[in-house]
Amino acid sequence: MNNLGRSDEINLYNGSTLIDRLTYNDQGTGSVVGPRTSGISGEAKSVAAFGANNATLWKLATVGDTEHAYTSTNGDIGSPGFTAFVSVSAVPEPQAYALLLAGLALFGVVGARRKQDNGQ
Repeated sequence: MNNLGRSDEINLYNGSTLIDRLTYNDQGTGSVVGPRTSGISGEAKSVAAFGANNATLWKLATVGDTEHAYTSTNGDIGSPGFTAFVSVSAVPEPQAYALLLAGLALFGVVGARRKQDNGQ
């Protein structure tokens, strides 16, 4: 959300389907007014900002804030893509399940061999 200004709009698509939009104008009124973000990223004030298409629910990033914003080498301030409002739990990849099954199969083979070696 860097360099948003007059009559800008952010549109997020999943393929060809619009899934979210933020209409923005640093000189607007009502839900489209917001701070000019030149050199500073915008961040949500609360979880209500997501999907609301309301620029007043956003603020400028500050170094060390809850979004982990920092100053880049060229002086811009922004978040590295972190948000405190969304909790993401890890979802195992299919490869993790394959590795688990391979490990269990290996234990089974080793157990069967030990049983054979012990004459049982």
